[in-house]
Order: sequence, then structure tokens, then C-alpha cells
Amino acid sequence: AVVSTQSTGEEGSFRGRTADFIMMFLFGGVIMTIIACFVNMVFLGQAFTIMLVYVWSKRNRNVRMNFFGMLNFNADYLPWVLFGFSLLLDNSVLVDLMGITVGHIYYYLE
Repeated sequence: AVVSTQSTGEEGSFRGRTADFIMMFLFGGVIMTIIACFVNMVFLGQAFTIMLVYVWSKRNRNVRMNFFGMLNFNADYLPWVLFGFSLLLDNSVLVDLMGITVGHIYYYLE
């Protein structure tokens, strides 16, 4: 899912902007590493994925999504749907919140 989402991002909104694409990755990695030092989090893969999903969803607001064939929504709600799913599965929501926060910061600073 992340590979296809980011290949869409790379071919779409980041077409011809390879440096911006790399800077998004670096920005997210550095900010999450700094935050992880304070919240004692070791694995940041899921948070990074949520950050990428957040940026993609904001750039593709009007894309219709379907979650498990039951829930239809616009793409800009995807990070929050994943957050709710983490709550249902009793996973750590701190990871999702970190990804959403860093994605939000990147998207609005861009």
C-alpha cells in the first residue's frame, strides 16, 4: 500500500520534483527521530507510513476510498480512519498521532 501510494505521489504531485520528494522523507525521518527520543519509541516505520498517507490524502482529497467494503469516505479522512482502526485493535495510537502530526507539519510548511 505504501509503495503504490508513494509511486502515485512520485509520479503525480512530485513529478519532476525529486529533491522535494527526498526532502519530505528526510524531514519526516528527522522530526520523528527527535520526537521518538522523548516518547521512548524505537520502531518508527508505522508512524512514517501514516505520515506518507497523510500527505497523500491531503493532496488527493476528493478520491473516494472504501475501507473493508463497509465504510466509504474521501481520501482526506484516511489517516483518521486508520487511527480509529488502531483504536479498535487496541494498538498504540501514539504512533499514528505522531505520523499524522509530522505529516500535518510537513504539508502546511510546504
